[in-house]
Amino acid sequence: MKLPVLLSAFAIAASAQSFDVASVKLTANIRTGYGNEHIVVRPGSLAMSNVRLRAMIKWAYDVKDYQISGPAWLHSPGWLGADVARYEVQAKAPADTPVATLRLMLQKLLEERFKLVSHRETREVPAYALTVTKLKVHKSEDPEGESGLGPGTAAINLVNTTMEQLADLLSGPLHTPVVDRTGVEGRFDFPIRLEKGDPDEAFIGALREQFGLKMEKTKTQLAMLIVDSAEKQPTEN
Repeated sequence: MKLPVLLSAFAIAASAQSFDVASVKLTANIRTGYGNEHIVVRPGSLAMSNVRLRAMIKWAYDVKDYQISGPAWLHSPGWLGADVARYEVQAKAPADTPVATLRLMLQKLLEERFKLVSHRETREVPAYALTVTKLKVHKSEDPEGESGLGPGTAAINLVNTTMEQLADLLSGPLHTPVVDRTGVEGRFDFPIRLEKGDPDEAFIGALREQFGLKMEKTKTQLAMLIVDSAEKQPTEN
């Protein structure tokens, strides 16, 4: 990024307005397990329930989970541990406030309430490369349609999906960047059937057996958000 653009980005963040009203407090009744963190965005409002600080940072800075690096307590033990602090956030802004501005407002709120200090840098990180062994995929019947989740009995049914989109989607459940190195063009349907067991092995095995796609360990350059410091206890409302 060129220096003037970088300075402009910092200027925008620094001048971001605050929420009209914002409440941040520790969750009294922690609910663990996948799917129990909730973020609801409506015109002029942001509501977060049972969220970890890590989830708030992820939404505020519009990054993926694996792009955040910081103190050990920010990472562990993920979804399952009841000892991870979780929070409730209720914030109001003018009704015409765009989502991009709400993100900047939340960044400012995190800096004020959690004393969050962070910076961005590019690092070489472990990743997976999506490659081809013996391709067994079905081209989409409606390549002009929208990409995304479709109906079906498979655990995950992706429709009208390019290899690049598949790689990006896989990075979520694998918590690791996935780089498309298949060289395959077009849009395809991926009804992914998963076996029980380790989630990583289930996804990697399903891609190999069902679609002739292979996941190989590699490294890639990735833009990271580095959390230099933050406090677990937010300041009072």
